[in-house]
Amino acid sequence: MVTWSVLIQRASAAVRLLCVCGPLAVVNAAEVVDFRVAERRFDADLFRPPAAPRGTIVLAHGFLRDRQSLGALASELADRGALVLVPDLPFLADPVGNARALSAIVIDVRSGRFGPVPARTVLIGYSAGGLASLLAAARTPGVTGWIGLDPVDRDGEGLHVAARVSAPAIILRAAPHACNAWANSHSWGAFLPRLSRDALVDAATHCDFENPGNPVCAAACGAPDPQRQAAIRADVAAAVDEWLR
Repeated sequence: MVTWSVLIQRASAAVRLLCVCGPLAVVNAAEVVDFRVAERRFDADLFRPPAAPRGTIVLAHGFLRDRQSLGALASELADRGALVLVPDLPFLADPVGNARALSAIVIDVRSGRFGPVPARTVLIGYSAGGLASLLAAARTPGVTGWIGLDPVDRDGEGLHVAARVSAPAIILRAAPHACNAWANSHSWGAFLPRLSRDALVDAATHCDFENPGNPVCAAACGAPDPQRQAAIRADVAAAVDEWLR
């Protein structure tokens, strides 16, 4: 059984390897903005739509990753009409703290900090960010939709709150692998009240759900495929289009 501490040890080794692999390609954001939660400051990339926003999307990255790892998805969703924020999650291994950070972002947007934006809000999380975003969806009023991208649970925390997520929900996942803790979030779907789909993406690796990619993820979990990545982004965009009408 893969425990959270084992995942941290493996990821720490991966970070040491990443230092040797050189810089990764990133997607430039229009703006960098800052937030605070529990007296901790953290940055987020803000992607503005070309016209008045139809709603807000907040993306949560995976464990030991950063906001740039979801840049391609953020840019695409902004181009389709959403105000999109992708934070650097402020806590390394505290999904509850990261959920509070995601909720704080939603509150700031609704307060008018970034101009008039409809209250419709979608939360999307990849890997460990899937858990943080699920916890945030359970605690944040008025969430319009939640999407888990190969999400990873920790000690059943996601399972315990899934029934309290009232928003429509979609889960897209890869086959069980050490990199997604052997799909330990597989039982969330049985408790999400408004789950519309829990889909296994054919031939996907854990790395297909973020973009730009990471050579460490590719080496440990299987190389991503640009066509699969594009199909996942299109799937997410189609759901968001429906929820932000």
